[in-house]
Order: sequence, then structure tokens, then C-alpha cells
Amino acid sequence: MSKVLAFTRHRKNANSPAGDAGFAEPVSREASVEAQREFPTAGESDPKVDVSIIVPTCDHPRLLNRCIASLVLQNYDPERFEIIIADAHPSEESRSIVRRWAEHTDRIGPRIIYLTSRHERCLAAARNRGCQAARGSIVALTEDDTVAAPDWLERGIDAFGDNIDAVRGRILAPCRTVSKNSDSSMEIEAPELVTSNSFFHKNDLMSLGGFDERFGMAELDGTDLLFRFLDRQAHIAAAPQAIVSRSTPSPNPGLLLQARETQYDALLMHKHPLRYHAKARNIPVVEYCLSVLTLVTFVTASALERLNLAGIACAIWLALTARLCMKRLRPEDEDASALKLLCLAALAPPLELYWYIASVVRCKMWDWRQGD
Repeated sequence: MSKVLAFTRHRKNANSPAGDAGFAEPVSREASVEAQREFPTAGESDPKVDVSIIVPTCDHPRLLNRCIASLVLQNYDPERFEIIIADAHPSEESRSIVRRWAEHTDRIGPRIIYLTSRHERCLAAARNRGCQAARGSIVALTEDDTVAAPDWLERGIDAFGDNIDAVRGRILAPCRTVSKNSDSSMEIEAPELVTSNSFFHKNDLMSLGGFDERFGMAELDGTDLLFRFLDRQAHIAAAPQAIVSRSTPSPNPGLLLQARETQYDALLMHKHPLRYHAKARNIPVVEYCLSVLTLVTFVTASALERLNLAGIACAIWLALTARLCMKRLRPEDEDASALKLLCLAALAPPLELYWYIASVVRCKMWDWRQGD
């Protein structure tokens, strides 16, 4: 907690207990219900609070500590903004970190709140929980693995003007380049990530229904929200000086985890077919079907001793698998064995195709039930 101590020396001593400083620590179902009564519901606001910063977290206490430190030290009147930590995977360590920060900011601000998500391991639900409790007319979104620049909040708020519905900041992400002789790191500008650095009018966000919690832990809930804003002909301003940096490189989820997340791509495509094909990552369904078909053909032809057909199917399948392997290969994967990469690339098409088809069926069932 060295950053907490540095904060107190830098600004002023605030050693009083949290008391009624706005910190809630729901540790049981009964306590959670009681804690929810302490926070404002959707629609309530405080004229003294301009901005509510929403930070969803999921069992990353050390990263969360760094994130809160950067938010507390913003060049913005501490009485005019609040920090809401919405925990999607409650842990005692995360609660303890937020509690200590709340104690140190009790008298001088900003107000720090700890909430638990309605659905465990669902970042969309955590964001919705935070937005419902927000007192500010503007909601600023970031994540627990980011570190905000000292003027991040000020720059983001200043970008709002007439007819501006939302503001998009800039994200810097570390990128590790691996070579045989050295490891180096560099800062690159990340692509548009709505949930990592953005500002919205709370009323607009709530009128859209918030984040779609069916996306679970996937980051596509932010893309879905962006598409819904664009469908409203919303004006989104860029604030390149409102900068947050990711404190660690984004982990490589691996081919198998990416396969499972394909179901969320199908949901996004189902909700926004035109925008999905124009802006989002498209699943190569035809290529995957061909890969699975050639693999089945190879196995069947081999069993029937049709060696010529089996050889042709095997060659096509190997070519498709090698192409997929090269498309998915990252610099940090270079040390992995060729056999491991080949196995992962071979498993990806059938798995991704399965999750994609299952999600499409689920979406159709959902539409059918909604129609009733």
C-alpha cells in the first residue's frame, strides 16, 4: 500500500475510519441486500458530484490497487467525482484494498464505493451495478488493469460539448516483442475499447438498458453498447489527451479459450448483423466448415481404405490448419513447439464452429421466446 501512504503525504492526513464514507462491504447475502439500500438507485443524482468513475474488477487486487491510486490522484476536484469499484469475483483482498483507500479519502475525497456484481464473473453485470449506483450525471468507464494519467478525467470531461453524446479516450497498451536475442517492450495505441476508456451521460446509458449481461466476461459488451449508440445516430467525440495505460500486456487467451468466446461473436452478429460484418471480427465459418469436412473425409476414407481420397483430404486439411496457425500465431507463441501449435490449430475449427452454431441456436430460441 505504498501508494496509499504516498497519497496521504502528498495531500493531507486522513486517518479516520471509513464509517459512513460511502464504502460498503457485502460479505453475505443478507449484508449484500442491506448494502444495496445504502446506495442511490438509478435516476438519483447528487448536484455536487459531476462524474462517477466505474471500475469493474475480477480478482485482480494488485492491479486494482494501482488503478485506484491513479484515479484518486486525478487533477480534478475530489468532491466532484466518486469512484465505484464493482467486483465481479468478490475477494477479501480486493475488499481490504478498497476499504483502506476509502479510509484515506474519507474526509478529503473522492468518495470510494465497493459493490458486488449481481452475477459472478460477469463484467457487464458489474458495470451495470456501478452505473445504477452512480450519483454523477456523467459516467466514466475504465478497468482494473489500467492506470489513468493525472489529467485523464479532466480531459475527458472537457471533450463534452453541444450535441456530444459520448467521449472516447486513448488507450496505451504494452506490447512485448520477443526475439531470439532480447526481450523489449514498447507502448502502442490500442484499438477502440469502449469499456477501458470512455465517458457517457448516465441518462443516455441507462435509457439504452446498460450493458448486455449475456456477454459474460467477454469484452464484446462494450462493442455492443457502441453499436447501439451508433444506431441512435449518437455523436461520439475523441479525446486523445484523455489517456489510460494498461499496466500489463494483454494475456494471450489461447486458441481453445478463443473458441469458447466465439459464442459471443455469434450473439454480437445476431444483434448487429450489418455493423458486425463492417467493424467486428468475422468468424471464417466457411473455412471452418471446410476444415471439419476435410478432416471427417480423411478419417472416413482411411477407414474405408480409400487411400487416394484420404491423401487429398489430408493435404487440404493440413493446408487449412497451417494457414489458421499462421493467422493466430503471436510473438509470445514463438517458443511453443510446432506440434503444440498444430494441435491447437487443428482443434480450433471444430470447437469454434460448435460454439458458434450453439450460440446461433440459442439466439433464435431467445427471439422465439421474446415473440411469445
